[in-house]
Formats: sequence, structure tokens, C-alpha cells
Amino acid sequence: MKGWAVTQGDGSTLLHRAGHPPVWSVETTTALPGTCSPNQRLRIAHQVRQDIWRANRQVRGFLPVVQVSTDGHETVIRAGGSLKTRSGHAPTIAAAVARVLADERNRTRWQAHARRIA
Repeated sequence: MKGWAVTQGDGSTLLHRAGHPPVWSVETTTALPGTCSPNQRLRIAHQVRQDIWRANRQVRGFLPVVQVSTDGHETVIRAGGSLKTRSGHAPTIAAAVARVLADERNRTRWQAHARRIA
């Protein structure tokens, strides 16, 4: 996707804004059952990025960062990002990201879409 940098490694996919290093000013982690292929991890990363951006779109200077990796028999999602300004919104952003990752509808959608790509 245009404007986004992707780094694929050993069982891991990192997605962040192109031209900006991935910085974790805020972050939250969750795990989904099962493992994913590199293409599935990338699609999940884009979906999570879109969802956390929507949840924080009112915050100026928020740059989402998402890492999706395989750990044993589960897929681990690390989501958050950086703030380009010192706005004091970090606790609000962290709470919004945690809500996005905990939302069962989101989790079900991410897993279903990843299975369709397989």
C-alpha cells in the first residue's frame, strides 16, 4: 500500500509510515490463535493499522505502527505508534488501541480475512 513501509523477517511483519522510523511511544499487545503466512500477517497488519488509526484519527501527529508475528501456535499483534508532537494524548491513544485489539468483532474479522487469503 502506498505510503507504508513493510519489513518482513523471520515470522514477523512490521508496518509503519514510509519515511518515518517505527517508534513505539504507545503500544499494546494481543494474541490470536493459529499462525499466519507472510501475506496473511501483512493483511492483518493493514487491517489493525486502519482500525487503530480510525480510533485515534482526532489526534494530530499520530503515526500507527503494527507488528504481526508468529510465536508457537499463535499470532501476536503489537500495535501502537508514535506521536510527532508532545500532545499528552499517549494514555488516550494507548486505551483506544487496547480497545481495538480487545474487540471481538475486530479479532474475528482479522482472522476470517487472513483465512480467505491463505
